[in-house]
Parts: sequence; C-alpha cells; structure tokens
Amino acid sequence: MSNWSRAQLKDRAKSVLRQNYWIAFVVALILGIASGGGSGVSGSGTSYRTSFNENQQIGEHYNYETNYEIDNYRDFKELIKDRITPEMGLFMGLAALAVTIAVSFGLALKIFVFNPLAAGCYKFYSSSAESPHSNMAPLGIGFKKGNYWGVVKAMFLKNLYILFWSLLLVIPGIIKSYSYRMVPYIISDNPQMAANDAITLSRNMMSGSKWKAFVLDLSFLGWYILGILVCGIGVIFVNPYKFSTDAQLYLAVRDQAIENNFTTPQMLNLTAN
Repeated sequence: MSNWSRAQLKDRAKSVLRQNYWIAFVVALILGIASGGGSGVSGSGTSYRTSFNENQQIGEHYNYETNYEIDNYRDFKELIKDRITPEMGLFMGLAALAVTIAVSFGLALKIFVFNPLAAGCYKFYSSSAESPHSNMAPLGIGFKKGNYWGVVKAMFLKNLYILFWSLLLVIPGIIKSYSYRMVPYIISDNPQMAANDAITLSRNMMSGSKWKAFVLDLSFLGWYILGILVCGIGVIFVNPYKFSTDAQLYLAVRDQAIENNFTTPQMLNLTAN
C-alpha cells in the first residue's frame, strides 16, 4: 500500500529548493543533457515512408526525364540501378558508414558517460531530499572505482528492458518505465548491487504506486506548458522542482519497501534507525 500524497512530496521538494535552488538548477541542467534523446526520429521516419510511397506511385504511372516507362517497382529499381555510378555508390557507402559511426558513438556516449553521470545527479537529489545541501560531489559517484560497471550495467539493462516492452506495445512500455523508475536511485545508493536485483527492487517499490506516480507527473504538465510559453526557456526552471519531487517519491517508496521487507537499510547503504 502506498501512503504518500502529491501534496506532501511537493511541499517537501519546495522546502529543499528554498535552501539550494540554484545548485539544484545546475544539476538539473546536467541531468537534462545526460538523459536527453532524439525525439524527431519517428517523425522523420514517417516523412520518409510518405515520400517513398508517393514516388513509387508516380513511378508506376508516369515517365521520368529519361523517357523510360516505369510499369512497376522492379522497373523502377532497375532504372535507379543503371543511374548509380561507382562514384555515387562510393559516396553513399561513405555516408552510410559516417551515419553508423555517429550513431554508435552517440550510443556509447550515452551508455558509458551520460548514464553514470545521470546516476550521480539522481544521487544528488536523493541525498539532498534527506538533508538539503549544495555539494556536487555525488555527481561523480557513478565513475568511482568499483562503482562504474555496476552503474553502467544497471542503467543499460533498465533502458533495454523498457525498449523491449515498448516494442511489444506502447502501454506496456510506459507501465514498465514506471516499474523501473527507481533503478537510478537504487543503484546510486548501492552501486555494487546486481543490476537485476536493482530492477526487481524497483518493481517492488513501485508496486501500488505506479498510477499515483503517473498522476504526479501529470500534475507538472501545467508548469511545463507555462515554461514552453515563456519562449521555451521556462522549462529549465521547472526541472529542479520536478527532479526534487521525484527524489521525494523515491524516499517515500524506499521507506515503504523497507517496512515491507523488500529490502533493508544495509542493502541500500543506509544507516538503520
């Protein structure tokens, strides 16, 4: 059973931010960069399919400047094949290679640099939620010797599992994103915890709280709309409030998990009361 409320979490977040808003603002900027992703991929993919279908229809019914009659897609493919010179083929190959290298580099940067950095940002917010501070040292926790590979693996598996669920259907992907939401906090509390154990613990923590967490996220929608209206830049000033509230949510579900014997303070490197 979840016994926290949105009002409680937000009030606690505001109390913390009154003491360290600007350092939280800087950490929010870093976390935003570390967690960012390309949102225009699906849109460009749709655009490509539409353009391709239109060109295929045109190719089936009209002549191109070469005066060849294109009756079907096979003729169209043969026509394009005849027009591709060795130089053009080389250029297209190099372009494809460059794109592959760029995408691979971006994924590697995300997995091996941005994910551990994000875990450190989550640690800053969770530790500040317990005792407000302006110390940015927690940001480096994911890069410390003995912590790095555990953090990398846990964050990678979390994202991979959510991706797999999202490939099935959108709704299961959203549900699992809420189930695994606490993994970055858990792994930043105990970087030596096995990745699958952190994922299982997150699932147990969020049991009974996923819908309330979803409604909590929706409660920030008005703030983000207002931020967008202020030339879009207002969004970055809302993020510290959102991240601080999320950290309060972690503390709430973490305490419940300890009470329900899903974990212990020692497993999360906490001092037992």
